[in-house]
Amino acid sequence: MGLYSLITGLGRTMASSISGVLLSYAIKQPFAMWGFVFAVAISSSGLYSIIIRDALVLSRRA
Repeated sequence: MGLYSLITGLGRTMASSISGVLLSYAIKQPFAMWGFVFAVAISSSGLYSIIIRDALVLSRRA
């Protein structure tokens, strides 16, 4: 439980720091910010589909 709290705390801290930096950059270059958001959305969707596909393969084998 302590490890879970550590990871979620670090994630919240890192997300706040990164979003602050990106927000100051987005005022100057809004299209670059949307490109970054789009790239993150595509990559996270791909990783999620790989994880789900692997979970389905494992559940079929079991």
